[in-house]
Amino acid sequence: MLHKSLPLAGLILLLPLFCLAQVFDSQLSPLITRVGDIQKIRVLPNGSFYAAGDFTLANRTEESSVARFLTDGSLDESFQATLPFSTTALAVQPDGKVIIGGFFTGPSAPEGLTILRLNTDGSQDLTFQAGFIPQGNINDIEVEFNGTILVAGSFTLYDGMAAQGLVRLNDNGSLQQIISLDPNRTIFANDLITQVNGRFAVAGVAVGGPNGPEGYLSYRTYNGVPVGNFSYSSDLPGVNNFMTSVRDITFDNLGRIVLTASTFLIRYAVVVLNVDGSINNWSDIFGIPMDVALDPQGSVLVAGEFNGVNAVHRYLPNEGLDFYNAGPGADGVIREMVVADDGRILLGGNFSRFNGAAALGLERLSPTGLPIPSFNPAVERPGRVLSIARYDDSRVCIGGDFTMIGNTFSPNIARLMLSDGTYDPSFSQPGISYRNIIRTITVDPQGRIYLGGTNNNTGSNIAQSPVLRLMPDGQIDGSFAPSPLPLGEINSLVPLGNGQVLAVGNFNVFNPGIIAQSATVYEANGAINTAFSDRFSGQARAALQQADGNILLAGPGMSLDGAPSAPMLRLTPSLQIDGSFSAPAGFTCLEGCEVHMAELPNGQLMIGGAFAVGADSLLVRLQPGGQLDASFQLDGPLSPESDEEEAIAAPSAIALMANDQILVVAPADSIGATPINRLVLIGNDGQVSMPLNGDAFETQLPETVLPLSSNTALIGGTLIDPARPGHFALARIAIPIMANADISGEVLDINGEPVIGAQVSLQGGATATTQTDENGAFSFEGLNAGLSYTLSAALDTMPLNGVSTLDLILINQHILGLNLFGGPLPYLAADINNTSSITILDMIGIRKAILGISTTVGDNPSWKFVPQAFTFSSPSNPWATDIPSTISINALPLEGVADADFVGIKMGDVNGDADTGN
Repeated sequence: MLHKSLPLAGLILLLPLFCLAQVFDSQLSPLITRVGDIQKIRVLPNGSFYAAGDFTLANRTEESSVARFLTDGSLDESFQATLPFSTTALAVQPDGKVIIGGFFTGPSAPEGLTILRLNTDGSQDLTFQAGFIPQGNINDIEVEFNGTILVAGSFTLYDGMAAQGLVRLNDNGSLQQIISLDPNRTIFANDLITQVNGRFAVAGVAVGGPNGPEGYLSYRTYNGVPVGNFSYSSDLPGVNNFMTSVRDITFDNLGRIVLTASTFLIRYAVVVLNVDGSINNWSDIFGIPMDVALDPQGSVLVAGEFNGVNAVHRYLPNEGLDFYNAGPGADGVIREMVVADDGRILLGGNFSRFNGAAALGLERLSPTGLPIPSFNPAVERPGRVLSIARYDDSRVCIGGDFTMIGNTFSPNIARLMLSDGTYDPSFSQPGISYRNIIRTITVDPQGRIYLGGTNNNTGSNIAQSPVLRLMPDGQIDGSFAPSPLPLGEINSLVPLGNGQVLAVGNFNVFNPGIIAQSATVYEANGAINTAFSDRFSGQARAALQQADGNILLAGPGMSLDGAPSAPMLRLTPSLQIDGSFSAPAGFTCLEGCEVHMAELPNGQLMIGGAFAVGADSLLVRLQPGGQLDASFQLDGPLSPESDEEEAIAAPSAIALMANDQILVVAPADSIGATPINRLVLIGNDGQVSMPLNGDAFETQLPETVLPLSSNTALIGGTLIDPARPGHFALARIAIPIMANADISGEVLDINGEPVIGAQVSLQGGATATTQTDENGAFSFEGLNAGLSYTLSAALDTMPLNGVSTLDLILINQHILGLNLFGGPLPYLAADINNTSSITILDMIGIRKAILGISTTVGDNPSWKFVPQAFTFSSPSNPWATDIPSTISINALPLEGVADADFVGIKMGDVNGDADTGN
């Protein structure tokens, strides 16, 4: 626990006692990222391209939402965008400047939507000043033939004026025209295409007509007037169906508009129009089209998820889609598709793999649909850790929404070394789906790892299963194959005997009707125990296995075996009702009843989440039998940091720390009158012990916590700070627990004799001084554990003590190479002028002191002190590395520190014969 202080003063917490804070451990600073989300791609004439969306790293270089890549996928470093921004629309002007639409991000980001222009180097062009859109989305931007700019989206106000989702700007960003699209309906524009003759087409959805939402498409001249010979209808011929929203549009090689649309019958369609707007051909497609484009031969390509494959599919007129068959495609969403003249296809979106190989947000396919191996760009953003589980004394498992741990591709599950947060090399990435966000992790006694995740996209293969069991090496345990897969989220997993596991969360299992929901037991082979499913009803949201093996369930309207419903149940290990437990009177669920529970050593229960118990809400303590413990009273309500009307500050994690104190994670900015930053330490009586507001990340949104010791814990969530580059999502904190601990040590000279009367000073969590006793010992008692401290020693009396002509002889022999010093400490004693060397000048200074010409031995106090634990890298050159003069204790442990020892060096006394009793 001793940290040799040196120039590492940044690790030292210099705070008075009334201003306590957690300390983030810089030794554990993992780079945890998730794939970025590409919204738009624009290819330049030379083959390089812009990619824009939501990301902060491009090819591991800091780029904010827009990056320029060369043709081969390498980053064009002459362009660097640094504004904290999320881009949803992008256009490139002929002069190379870039127009982007979207919104600012970060803790102090302004509300609303913004349109900006970037110079060719990525800096903001301040000569471009566009108007403000208070809410909605900017979906497309196009530069017209004469340099004016069309902006389309789902907005009804532009700079305080009524709008219908389409405006035209001048080259400097000023408003030229609000284009009226329909006087009787509200139009939300999804897509734009422009022509060199000034005409343009706008597509989207019209709201407010007699049929409800209706697909909208209009083809117009430059001045905004509809083209006279073009007439579009949302009705689909031959069926009782119509388009409810036109998603994407493009022109084919005959000048016809090709579009994709959602339809009234909850399907999607590809539609090819004639030049007059009538439908030439169309077909239902069963899936979600994300973009449409044409290949060099004029065939229509549709990007999206169809036939269970997220890739590029070919449209066959009046027939449907010729499905992609070159592999499993992308594991996430493809949002943008650009087809080059040579038939190669550039894809962007929110995916981490394509055809099983890593592809972080961008991929290029050959004309035959195969990924091009040499194309490896990557866009990333900070990851999110949502679950942490201790694997053993040296390792932890983490789960959440992430893709990379350092340079290791490991979507959503990883095992890390506790020493420094690096990836455990013995853990093989299991290959789960990037969309399978892991929300809970449990490790069984055999070292197998149970994962509870997310299946919101009707996943059907084992990698998409929200209930998984991994072997200790990280590989999926094929003997545990849940079928059919749950649809929804798993919040808690409790391993039972004989390989069974209880899964709890917000999910349903269909086969084909609902055979289980919110709580189910899986057998050792993954089959559902239908007997338990038949016994259980209600909506379980959380589970906790207690020390005695009993299992607590929380959630609205739960019942087992037809018993009266209750918001909390306790089951025995054999899954029978424990009649000795009753939910506290007045327990009411709020907003889905997401609950988190922890058991105290005395059997009491801490319950936090979206619930109320009479006048108490969000965080309470229960007696072992379920009764409300009235002795636990918060200082006041947890106030949500969000200004939304329905927001509540429901705790997302609870951890038990030393002295019965409770670490609470909640989206709150205060508890009673005490400001907090989502982290607060609460005492055994419910009163705030410490708000833990210091040393925070700039963006600090913790969601989970794992205690590691009495006063250290891991927190996971969204953690971002420019002052901590390359450190995201997971941090180890030392918490200043309000308990007493001592620091003691001794000060000895170079011969091991006690230095008596040396002054030892304490700084940091407390300020104090003391002197060493007759044994050279000192101590500081009753200090606050968990805080950081710095110790230093000093003694400046009797400068000639131990300094004699013999020392001059020994120094001279050393300089001549006749009798070199035997260790590093005589070097320090001889270097009285602090030049990090021993020369004749040191001898002259000592001689002046001996003759009484000087009252000091050099420009030094009489004694110099070095931490005894410091190891000199080179005994014959002690100045090869910086020599510390202080001892740093980072987060004083409850057991204290008893070896804060110093070595005293009497200046000028190279043979160590000074009287240490002074």
